[in-house]
Amino acid sequence: NNVISFIWASIKSEKTNKDKISIFNTKSSSNIKFLSNNSKNLIINVHKTNDIRRINEYFLDVYSKLENDGLFIGNFIPLENMSNHLRSRMPHFLYFILIFYFCYIIFPFFP
Repeated sequence: NNVISFIWASIKSEKTNKDKISIFNTKSSSNIKFLSNNSKNLIINVHKTNDIRRINEYFLDVYSKLENDGLFIGNFIPLENMSNHLRSRMPHFLYFILIFYFCYIIFPFFP
């Protein structure tokens, strides 16, 4: 909530045109492709960037829709926090089986 209030305060202080701002909750670039090229100053995607397939294509599509000096704001889970995120989303026994499998069986043979 603090981040959102900071973004809105910045938008109001710079008097950015509302037509130049787009807010999405999407994990595919198909929704971004509907925008006109070089038409936005600010694109915000509240969906986690980690979940986006074909991430390079997605970033290229976003870049093509932004004007010069435009901004893209998104969120992600850093690699350091990914194990905590996985642990919170799956049963503990399954998590330890997967970690054991990858860390002690797969990685030693395929570095």
